[in-house]
Amino acid sequence: MKDLICLLSSKKKQMIKKILLRKYYLFPYILYSLITAFIWYQTKFDLIQFIPDFSFYFSYAYKFWGSWNSDLASNIFSNINSQLYRGEWQPSPIYPVLILSPLNILGSKIAFALEGYLIGIGSIYFLDRILSELNSQINQRVKYFSLIAFSLSPILLTNTIALSTNGVWGFLLITATCFSNRFFIRTVALIFASFLRPNSIVLLPIILICYWKYLIPRNNGIKLTIFIVLFSYVTCYAIYFKGYPGNFINYFLLPNGQGFVGFEDYAGQFLISKIDLYVDPIKNKIDYLYSDLNLKSIFNVVSTPEGINYVIQLFFLKMKSLLGYNIKGLYEVRAESSFWASKILRTFYHYFFYLPGFFLSIKSTISIVLEKNKSYDKKIKFLIILTSFFILFSSTLIALPRYTFPFDCVLIVIAILFWTSSIRLMDNKS
Repeated sequence: MKDLICLLSSKKKQMIKKILLRKYYLFPYILYSLITAFIWYQTKFDLIQFIPDFSFYFSYAYKFWGSWNSDLASNIFSNINSQLYRGEWQPSPIYPVLILSPLNILGSKIAFALEGYLIGIGSIYFLDRILSELNSQINQRVKYFSLIAFSLSPILLTNTIALSTNGVWGFLLITATCFSNRFFIRTVALIFASFLRPNSIVLLPIILICYWKYLIPRNNGIKLTIFIVLFSYVTCYAIYFKGYPGNFINYFLLPNGQGFVGFEDYAGQFLISKIDLYVDPIKNKIDYLYSDLNLKSIFNVVSTPEGINYVIQLFFLKMKSLLGYNIKGLYEVRAESSFWASKILRTFYHYFFYLPGFFLSIKSTISIVLEKNKSYDKKIKFLIILTSFFILFSSTLIALPRYTFPFDCVLIVIAILFWTSSIRLMDNKS
């Protein structure tokens, strides 16, 4: 009888523990939902003011739908700079036609807001599933803390609550990672991602490195996915992305628009003495993207110590911006392409999550490439290499904090492992 009572008591404790764990699992979703609801209440669902280049994308969507546009869409179009000039640059239709359709067709800001909310919640849920696959390698406490930190990540919040192209792109990458063993879902998610943003090309060399290091399976399904996604990107590039101004050299030397206070003026004065730059006759400003630059331009820049210093400093400034410390506007409370409160979070996350997470990912990447670290799961190695190289490669192009999504989740997990060093990586106890 006594043993039976002990057994029942033990089962009762286990049930209570499971109930508490379920509530704990829900905490990240509750946090994200509360923040989203607060932003909805404060803005009355007017979230388009926070979306970068909204007028550019919406103008395309408005012209595409024509007479199908709602009254709300017509009002929005009349209030934005519909004559925004981008030369031959036309966006890929995935985001403006599909994602913005609640505004154009339904005429509902609430429906558009719900769309962003579902993508944010979905990102947290799929990260939860990815981490669950790694339970044998990552401690449960680290997983819980990571989900909570990710739900509060300013990069997640600004990309999903006010749904940007990068928010959709990042969600598709998380989806492909979560369903990496499902050919159809993996391939479709990556196809849509390749059509959304031109910087998808940055992922190709990283995938090839991981393929070379046997971090992803070398089966026919994976090979077919890579081929299909590469074909879809090339197709989209031929139709849309080739119209984007500039080339790699332009982006490599580009200093403006990335929050480098004081550096932009110096860069203009220095570069114009070394290379031919296009000066906009109307704005009387240097336009880096429409300048006709090539490899010779880089050689001209780095032919002096000042030029070498310029390239190195620009690279690290871009890296710092990608990791969430975009100096311009940090001290301003006026929202501009972000929620002002997120700037406080962004600074905090930069120093406590993104920066240490990135440095540790670089250290781990070196160990993985040199095959010195054989204890990690292949998927962990893949995510670490994907994140570290994406930050490094992207630091040579345009670098804005929002572009770090969804790789911020990997940086957060690594940083939490660092800050909770007493909880060993291989410790499975909860």
